[in-house]
Amino acid sequence: MATANEAPARRTASAATAQLFSLALKREGRLLLQMGIGKPLIAQSMLLAEEHGTTVEEELLASGEINEAIYFEALAERLGLDFMPDIDPNRVQDIAGLDTQIIRPEMLRVHHASRPPITVIVPSLSRLDEMAARLERTPPLRQSLAVSTPSAVRNAAWQAGRLRRVTATTQALFETTPLHSARITFWGKQGFYAGILLGALVAAAITLPIISLLMLHIVLTLFYLANFLVRFYALGCAFLQQRSGRRTQTEAVPAGPLPVYSVLCPLQGKERCRPVDRGAGPPRLAALAPRYQADLRGG
Repeated sequence: MATANEAPARRTASAATAQLFSLALKREGRLLLQMGIGKPLIAQSMLLAEEHGTTVEEELLASGEINEAIYFEALAERLGLDFMPDIDPNRVQDIAGLDTQIIRPEMLRVHHASRPPITVIVPSLSRLDEMAARLERTPPLRQSLAVSTPSAVRNAAWQAGRLRRVTATTQALFETTPLHSARITFWGKQGFYAGILLGALVAAAITLPIISLLMLHIVLTLFYLANFLVRFYALGCAFLQQRSGRRTQTEAVPAGPLPVYSVLCPLQGKERCRPVDRGAGPPRLAALAPRYQADLRGG
């Protein structure tokens, strides 16, 4: 009795859940079903899209359950366009607004040396029918369009504008706040104050030579005393460490027998092993152990 009532209850719950989906989500689900994607995966993506306010396509690609290149190649086949899995960034011009394709990859223009440029698009499932109808109205448009993945468009846009971004980043500090930039080590006011100080010292040395020499002697003595204070501080720290017993302990040598390595060196034309001189082995093998602990044999 419970089993008979359970199936209608499940169907009622599924029907109620399906009614919660918008028409756009249902339409995306039908298109994905026509492309051969499984119903459980589509249903899970529809639930996540309804919860997050996104599209079924975005949730499906974000889940990682399907390969991005295979998915967009299937969209390219439905539109009758060529698929371009990789985009050469050297054929993309760094124009204004290129960085928008890093955030939202939709369209990129690829230039060729021997043929007209091609506009690479990233079609979305929600606008697939609209784009197919436009291509049906203007068939020559197919020759100048190609389909690629969002990752390929994003990577090409990033690589094409990398030099501009590096230049803008390195020059932004100097252009906005030059006084904080490392390019300026001595700015106007510092030079003015330094000139005043130097002029005052020269004037004092000329007018008051005795006092100037006395002040110079005091300053140099203080610098010399500061050097001694640094040395005394280091000696005091070493003395305190030795007194408290916190010396740096060296790693203890492991006790027990040393490991034994058997190294066989094949010699051409020799059938049996024969003892060789301990010092006649390769330099790297002879360095593994002292001569009295090495037993090298060749065969």
